[in-house]
Amino acid sequence: MNIETNTKLEHLRHKIGQMLFVGFHDSKVNEDSDIVKNIQKHNLGGVIYFDYYSYEKSYNRNIRSPKQLATLTKTLQEFAPTPLFIGADIEGGKVNRLKKSYGFDSEIPSYFALGERDNLQHTYLAALKLAILMKSVGINFNFSPVMDLSFRRCPIIGDLERSFSNNPETVYRHCREVIKAHNENGIISVGKHFPGHGSARSDTHMGFVDVTDTWVEYELKPFEHAINNKKLDALLVAHTFNKQLDENYPATLSYKTQTELLREKMGFKGVIISDDIDMFALRNNYSFEEILTRFINAGGDVLLIGNGHDKDLSRIEKAIDIIVQKVEDGIIPVCRINESYQRIMQMKEKYIFSVDVEPLNPEDE
Repeated sequence: MNIETNTKLEHLRHKIGQMLFVGFHDSKVNEDSDIVKNIQKHNLGGVIYFDYYSYEKSYNRNIRSPKQLATLTKTLQEFAPTPLFIGADIEGGKVNRLKKSYGFDSEIPSYFALGERDNLQHTYLAALKLAILMKSVGINFNFSPVMDLSFRRCPIIGDLERSFSNNPETVYRHCREVIKAHNENGIISVGKHFPGHGSARSDTHMGFVDVTDTWVEYELKPFEHAINNKKLDALLVAHTFNKQLDENYPATLSYKTQTELLREKMGFKGVIISDDIDMFALRNNYSFEEILTRFINAGGDVLLIGNGHDKDLSRIEKAIDIIVQKVEDGIIPVCRINESYQRIMQMKEKYIFSVDVEPLNPEDE
């Protein structure tokens, strides 16, 4: 391999690294930590914080206290060749990684409760409280708001009160306030779960979910409004299977859903992120190689790999190796990597100006 070829390969791997958003299991890190080594070697795009480790069924993962989390974030950013997306799921209600039990002043009503009250100023102030809290510990990327509609018998959305309403207009108006509060504090908002998870009767965390008979087209309305009004920088795509949109693949792996519907028909120009590919909806039905290949070829930009089932981070390098090989074999066009890399870097340039963070409570251990 000559110098020019080697340089091109390194540039390719550098770009692919930015397309990976990964989970890990440390609450403090140093230069010898696996996640730090992966960030430095592979130029990773982002990390996601969890408090719960599903494999061990324990609350013993990344988040212990405000001071600890601020220190963790600052250390990770100091080691990163490119400033990191630092992400988490922070919605309020039952879905909030920054819990009161860890010392965070983070309690706000659920999205459903906010939607029932239907006071946009109240929703904005609740979201602002969380945005300021996230900013204080260096989180710059929130997997929120939920733009799904609220339907009965949906175990992962409606039953957990994660949606503002069953009315698309109400959902959009309140999501707009959440996005505004985030953006004003330099935090990227990720609308989810495209093209609509609210009508699902089961949970993609647990297995295959077919919404063909329950999904209705107006579930797209909140996303359409946000796109048309240029309120969204990023969207998370669900693992739901829907024959109305694609007879063969779930949304995460669907060219028809991501490119033909979301990009071409709806005009979305931002970053497309997968839901966690460790969820059993994909994990039980597709190989790691097929998930990576189909997601990128479908039009996706960022692969979320939560690593919730084990502590081994070797799949990060494996993912990059697979994608490089697919590019070299002509299965993934190199232009797809370049497009995604450009979108990612544009979003980082827009939002990530400084990696300095201050803990909320310096006395908190």
